[in-house]
Amino acid sequence: MSIPTYIHDPDTRLDYPMNWGPWLPAGDIIVASVWVTPTPAIVNFEDGAFTDTTTIIFVELVNPVIGVKYTATNRITTQDGRIEDQSIRLKVKEK
Repeated sequence: MSIPTYIHDPDTRLDYPMNWGPWLPAGDIIVASVWVTPTPAIVNFEDGAFTDTTTIIFVELVNPVIGVKYTATNRITTQDGRIEDQSIRLKVKEK
């Protein structure tokens, strides 16, 4: 999977969804979601939000550097016991 990159303004707190639907086999659903983020760059993230096929991270950056890309990795566990990681990148840029 390619890693999606989003532009993130240094002064914002935004949510980023991750759609696992295309990866999940028919009938399998997400039962747990954990996000791993660089510390201390990303704070105030909430990693508990998920549905059967989608996870969400809410991100606020601490002392972000313009032009730097931060990576957040989502690890899910499915009802059928699958465990998989998928990442997003946040490029810091003034909007």
